[in-house]
Amino acid sequence: MKIARRIIFWTFLIATPIIVYGLFLWGYASGELDSLESFGRTLENFDEVSTVLEISRFNGQESHIVARVVLVNGREFYYFVSENAEHEYVVQEYLDAAYVIGPRGAEQIAARTATGEILGTQLGRHAGEPIYEVQIRDANQYVHYVVIHALTGELILHFSN
Repeated sequence: MKIARRIIFWTFLIATPIIVYGLFLWGYASGELDSLESFGRTLENFDEVSTVLEISRFNGQESHIVARVVLVNGREFYYFVSENAEHEYVVQEYLDAAYVIGPRGAEQIAARTATGEILGTQLGRHAGEPIYEVQIRDANQYVHYVVIHALTGELILHFSN
């Protein structure tokens, strides 16, 4: 009986922090998704926006939200949005999607620098310029970060960890 109580006690003692931490992470992640979805609905209320195609948060040197939208005139644009000191969202930059090399173009350029499995491609900003950050895992399991200028296709930065 004592052994069973000890097992239950130690299981409870070890499992509780793990469960609490897991619930914290789950709540954080779902809250992030909810805030992006609500921000996307807010963007759709703008007079010039017809549809929000995709929206994501970029956490690089500059943290901001990137939204790809279709305007009422049918043209696609990227909105770079940041939060100001009063916790209001402000559109910092508009980028015409017709002039962007696109994620596939960035991946092709990055593949010339590092070979392997492409883990993800994200549009963002670096030093005020629009960039694509491409993550590639090579055969040795190293992850390469390749930063490509989103308008010119120029290689800006390449590093691995």
